[in-house]
Amino acid sequence: MVGGVKLGAAQYMSRTMEKNDPVLRARKRMGLETCETCESRKYRDVSNDPAVSFKTPARVSPEASASAVAAHESQHVRHEQAEALEKGRKIVAQHVQFSSDICPECGRAYISGGKTTTVTKPESSPEPGKGQYLDKYV
Repeated sequence: MVGGVKLGAAQYMSRTMEKNDPVLRARKRMGLETCETCESRKYRDVSNDPAVSFKTPARVSPEASASAVAAHESQHVRHEQAEALEKGRKIVAQHVQFSSDICPECGRAYISGGKTTTVTKPESSPEPGKGQYLDKYV
């Protein structure tokens, strides 16, 4: 029974073949039918950071997208921290932003990407102490 109407097997099969059918969409969201869009979705890093994952496109399921993207962005965070330490810079702020989306075919929500922003500044030299502005030789 669909929408209060009892359907025969042939009618049900033809109805499930419709692309925007809410029953088919629900079956895809529950994992009972294959969602081609989710199956073909790949994640790829577009930054110039060579020390992180996803340099080659990789498939990640919608259920695993949040943890995969979070782990990937934490690689960026750690790499930026190490680079700042190596260059003698101080980290002023670090921010990770996640993007989410909804699959148009099955309606599942997933994390579609992330962006790490790091702000650094040069390490400040210590303040000169009393008498350090004068030459020691007279």
